[in-house]
Amino acid sequence: MDHDHNMTTQKAKSRDHSPIIQIGRDLNFKGLSKSQFDKLMAKLGNSDRELNNFLDQIDQQKFTIQELEEKVKEQKNRIEELLNNPEITEEIKALVRAGDIDGAEALVDAHYEEKVKIEKTQLAARLYERGEIKALKIKYPETAEMFEQAAALQSDNTLYLNKAGIINHTLARYTQAIHYFKKALTQDLNTYGEDHPDVARDHNNLGMAYHSLGRYEKAINYLELALATFRKVFPSDHPNIQTVQKNLESAKLAQRAKGL
Repeated sequence: MDHDHNMTTQKAKSRDHSPIIQIGRDLNFKGLSKSQFDKLMAKLGNSDRELNNFLDQIDQQKFTIQELEEKVKEQKNRIEELLNNPEITEEIKALVRAGDIDGAEALVDAHYEEKVKIEKTQLAARLYERGEIKALKIKYPETAEMFEQAAALQSDNTLYLNKAGIINHTLARYTQAIHYFKKALTQDLNTYGEDHPDVARDHNNLGMAYHSLGRYEKAINYLELALATFRKVFPSDHPNIQTVQKNLESAKLAQRAKGL
């Protein structure tokens, strides 16, 4: 990055005769002389690292020495207020005392993200709960809204994804149902691999949604995948195997009836 090393400007001449300091990372002591740097560090009353951190924050701005001293004074006051603030955790204060403002920022950002994640998880659970009760009341459009919002908040939760798919299928929103079933399948494949009952369930759900759309070849492909997996993991008389067999027979019958 190119930096202006000019030590005088019209602004300086109009105010006073203090030199203009161009802060720049490629300059020793951020463009300050050693004595100027030491003076500012004394005003801040903390570590070399803290002053450098502060100067980084105002990088590429032009200040007179007097203006820079005022900004350092303001920063010192902010730090003192923060260290005396009971709302700030000791963990954050320790980083600030050490001059590690970057570390403090990273930590508060991580705390925030974790808090948001927890709140999203809790809200998604409440939305799912509402959806189940709306379903008991046969309020299916509201049920779909609740399940879809839960799935949006926790896009890796296959329970919410499948519930959103099933209710959309019930409402004859087959394209939407396929959207959620595919998301559930992707998550389950990533988690379990091919030979798992949850993956077979997803294949069955997709098969039934495509069946309802009249896309029988796709339906049969997914149902055959579901049946093959269930036969690997369950005994031959398991009800899931019987259910998928019936679904597969129905799809093939519908395909033949359409002459496809």
